[in-house]
Amino acid sequence: MAWRSTAIATCISRIQKRAVSSKSRPTATRWLRGVATVTAQELTPNGDSMAIWQYCLPGSSPCTPAPGHDPGQFFQPQGIAIDGQGNVYVSEVDNNRVQKLTRDGKSIAVFGGPQSDAPGQFNQPFGITLDRVGNVYVADLLNNRVQKLSPSGQPLAVFGKGTGAGNGQLVGPRGVAVDTAGNVYVADHQNHRIQEFAPDGSFVNQWRRCEDDPAVCQFPNSGGGPGEFFYPRGVVADAAADLYVADSSNGRVQRFYQMVVPLPQPE
Repeated sequence: MAWRSTAIATCISRIQKRAVSSKSRPTATRWLRGVATVTAQELTPNGDSMAIWQYCLPGSSPCTPAPGHDPGQFFQPQGIAIDGQGNVYVSEVDNNRVQKLTRDGKSIAVFGGPQSDAPGQFNQPFGITLDRVGNVYVADLLNNRVQKLSPSGQPLAVFGKGTGAGNGQLVGPRGVAVDTAGNVYVADHQNHRIQEFAPDGSFVNQWRRCEDDPAVCQFPNSGGGPGEFFYPRGVVADAAADLYVADSSNGRVQRFYQMVVPLPQPE
């Protein structure tokens, strides 16, 4: 199986709707991280606000959003994912935690916090996604790893073999995606590449620019050609296992689709 890249948007300066819809609800909703970095909003498909989850400064009217540390409050919310029951998972960079909330905004679990590199703890959790059975994958930015947690927050696995530019190593991962087969894709931000891992955590493949020996590709090199990246930030896998990558400093989104490459036939 091989991959091919197509740039589907080249002039994107911002994404206003960064969300997924829940198939368990008859009307799709979208989720938006508040620009004040302390809120989460629920939107209709037309972009109308349905609910805002935030902490208001005591006595402020109208609400003055402020960072909070208690359950149901936020400090630099960065990633959002929704499970099959409609529960919402929010990663918070400055609280070093992931909150699990009901769809009406009630906090029902907190994973992580305070800052740590211990299993199940985080140092600036960034991107977040779920697999088909509800396990949670978190790009643990400054710990240079991706953690896999159970739906209840128990650590299950770690993706990333230390800090560096070698195969399977990560520097500042910001985005993570999981396809229907359980393969994990990581936006390896500082290394200007996307890495693919098998469900067991072993390295499978990578997409990047290599100015040195392509067979070795030891050093991170940014690039603007197809299949090259300049600080990739987010990655999503669709139902067909196609990948969409927010190639942030190139100002574009790239799509990767799988190609079946015939095996050489014996002579």
